[in-house]
Amino acid sequence: MFTVSPRAMQELKAFCDRNPKAPRCVRVFFRSSCQGPRAMLGFDSPRPESDASEEVDGLAFCMDMGLWQAVGDVAIDLVEQGFAIRTERPFQARSGCASCAAGSSCTSGSACQGSS
Repeated sequence: MFTVSPRAMQELKAFCDRNPKAPRCVRVFFRSSCQGPRAMLGFDSPRPESDASEEVDGLAFCMDMGLWQAVGDVAIDLVEQGFAIRTERPFQARSGCASCAAGSSCTSGSACQGSS
């Protein structure tokens, strides 16, 4: 479900070490940008009732189950410009919020999903 390069994992774990109060789940989500929906990472609490999640090398990774069904497996790498997030299939934005996977309106406090 989630593949994380050693360099990306090292950077994510270093962030956790520097921010001990941050949630310990790396959420993959999508946000609208000038180039269309773009994959992003953020630290969040997992939502067992609605997330696809997996532990990789001691760190939890999650994303909305509907989004995972739409885009498939996720690969995360660390490149010169930051994190590169690749999905098995491109995300296709639906009606509603331009970047929400479910095609419904965005709610405060939840990340909208979209594509890279």
